[in-house]
Amino acid sequence: MNKMLKRKLALILLFLSTSVCGSNLYVFESGESLVTDVLTGTVLYRGAPSVGNSTNISTITTSYTMCPPTTFELETDLAGVIRFPDYNGSGDSGRIHLNLHPGGYSSYYDLDEYRLIGNGSIVQERRWKDLSCSGSLKTRKTALGAVCGVTARLMESSATEDTVYTSMQLTATGEDADQKQRKFRTTCTYKWKRAPLETAVQVKPEVLNLTGKVGERVLGNFDVILTAPFSNTPSPRLTWDRVEGGESGCEVRLWGNYGNWNAGEWRWVNYGDVIHVTAAVTSNKPQVCTKKLNWTVEIM
Repeated sequence: MNKMLKRKLALILLFLSTSVCGSNLYVFESGESLVTDVLTGTVLYRGAPSVGNSTNISTITTSYTMCPPTTFELETDLAGVIRFPDYNGSGDSGRIHLNLHPGGYSSYYDLDEYRLIGNGSIVQERRWKDLSCSGSLKTRKTALGAVCGVTARLMESSATEDTVYTSMQLTATGEDADQKQRKFRTTCTYKWKRAPLETAVQVKPEVLNLTGKVGERVLGNFDVILTAPFSNTPSPRLTWDRVEGGESGCEVRLWGNYGNWNAGEWRWVNYGDVIHVTAAVTSNKPQVCTKKLNWTVEIM
């Protein structure tokens, strides 16, 4: 009798694991904007831009009267940026700007301006060539205006380091009224830290130990718990898949808050969700049936 009973039983072990897509996601940590007189090495301005709050100043004084023309050169080091998932394009986000103009005037500008946008590319914005040092402007010392704006809070990058820096540098070169070459530069530098994503998804319990008869649908329950790993994290989506291996003749189906849930199906979910899942496992023969399921949350 006991021997027959054993042949009709299946012992089922369901192992549940998690992973996070978004390991190349970085969070903005800090920034610096710097305006320098390149040839003398003098720092004319230093600021600390933050997300949504650029450094934007138009009255940086110099001791020169600059004359046209001015040439501008942009240099960048973007640390393998792929995109900025939460870019919204507002205000000075992603902008670098440098201008020369007679002190006390809000006109007669030579300026150049660029913006680093959400897809990781750089676009030209304003470019003016109106600087003058003639007439009454001969006695005006040149003032500088500069802008550094952080593109977004989040950056997706191909970098491998835990901390990376991105920078944009815009240099203006021209001659003063004494025909001496002068150079001014604004440098926008941003520090990024790899996003702490490990806690974004948890499964409890991690192992279901079930026993049932051959051919019988055996039910077990577990919870998938989503937690935002940092503030303003983009909306996540969730899927599950069977890990290769495990016995044949042992089938698994899942359903729960989101109805029937097939392997590989992505569902948009919310942080703070506790997703109650029921697993139905059926074995067509007596065996110790081991199955492994992996839950993946994608944060992009």
